[in-house]
Amino acid sequence: MEKLKDQTKAYSELDPDRPAIPAIELIATVAQRNPGEDGLYMHATVDEDIEKYAKLAEENDALLILDVQLGQDNIMNQVKSLEKYLKLPYVHLAIDTEFHVKEGQVPGEDLGHVDGENVQEAIDYVSNLASENGLPNKVVIVHQFADMIINNKEAIHPTENVEVVLNNDGHGIAALKRSGYHQLVHNQPIQYGGFKVFYQKDEPVMTPEEVLELDPAPAFVNYQ
Repeated sequence: MEKLKDQTKAYSELDPDRPAIPAIELIATVAQRNPGEDGLYMHATVDEDIEKYAKLAEENDALLILDVQLGQDNIMNQVKSLEKYLKLPYVHLAIDTEFHVKEGQVPGEDLGHVDGENVQEAIDYVSNLASENGLPNKVVIVHQFADMIINNKEAIHPTENVEVVLNNDGHGIAALKRSGYHQLVHNQPIQYGGFKVFYQKDEPVMTPEEVLELDPAPAFVNYQ
């Protein structure tokens, strides 16, 4: 948490008109190569662990983003399984599109994909949840590192109660990451851009100044 706050502070000092808010992204369902008992190639994080991070976020005025890696399950099953947490005002949703595979495929071995209509169904569900429970706007982050991973992207759009972030989450050479962001975010706008930075896999690790120079400047920056 201390490291997260220091990283957040760096962005707030660069852009004081838009002070950054710390956020924890926790993988709530983890894709795996083993089919497991239900044959869906995913493992749910136990409630005890989610609640631990929810408490940590609340105590530190941070957000908690629950990420779903779908395996062979569908988006709505996973979103509905997190409903009790999404009813908390500081908890938001992320969809890890690359791990959604078809029958006969294995996440991590086969590159998955999702349809934009299914993503939009989740956005609408979260929007209704916020409206019906008097919650502040929710954020839904859609992770993507290659164009082929999301079909029918034009079906994805923000709603009155949900802000949508298309997050470019590839790692590697900085110049290629900038190019990917331009292709996936600048050229295919939905609402907000997001950008992922890897402490150990990027060459070199882009500074906050360099991240904010992207066009458009990312509204969401996540570190791994």
